Amino acid sequence: MAASDVAAVERIEAQFSSPWVKEQIFAELERDSGVSLIVDDLQEVVGWCCGILLSPEAELLKIAVAKSWQRQGVASLLLLEFATLLAGNGAEQIFLEARSANIPALMLYQQLGWVEQGKRKNYYNNPVDDAVLLIRNLTPEMNGKPA
Repeated sequence: MAASDVAAVERIEAQFSSPWVKEQIFAELERDSGVSLIVDDLQEVVGWCCGILLSPEAELLKIAVAKSWQRQGVASLLLLEFATLLAGNGAEQIFLEARSANIPALMLYQQLGWVEQGKRKNYYNNPVDDAVLLIRNLTPEMNGKPA
């Protein structure tokens, strides 16, 4: 992701509760251990994610897909690319938090190998919701090493 993508990412964020603003998005680009990815359809950015690598662990901080592009594989593509990139840079596990009410996202994470580790009560605002803590172990083959 480049600085020139921030306005498009901010437009995606505006479609959701608790959106990140451009200052937060720019901060992720400037983070030394940060990883930020986008998916575009050659005309516009349709999804993005960002996280932090603190090898051997990583954390997915944000993922969002434009509402008009949801359920078309964009989130799966972002998550798989994010995991592969992190595995190639020494990560063995990725953590994330998701709203407990976001059933489609929780189902997607489960399908992609994430496992629930616990909950944080009333973690989110706007609206108030619990956070479900998830973890995914990365396989050696993701970074080109045999199992």
